[in-house]
Amino acid sequence: TQMTLVYLVCSVGLAACGLVPNMLILSRWFVHKRGLAVGILLMGSSLGGARFLLIVRPALVEDGWRAAVTLIALVGGAMMPVVPGICQT
Repeated sequence: TQMTLVYLVCSVGLAACGLVPNMLILSRWFVHKRGLAVGILLMGSSLGGARFLLIVRPALVEDGWRAAVTLIALVGGAMMPVVPGICQT
């Protein structure tokens, strides 16, 4: 029963914060080049998950979880200035 509840909570969280809301926002935001934007979103979500472990694991093993979280925050912060340039197409 507990494991079923855990999976239920995880699936609801993924649906609430995952691909469906992103697709909704993307389809309303982009009028021109919507297909390209959808392709980048779908590719980015898959590649991001694949690259995540390759980026975080060395910091986690060598320096601990605080360094790994700091690295994730720095990578995310470095990518933020790129988004406005892409969204104004």
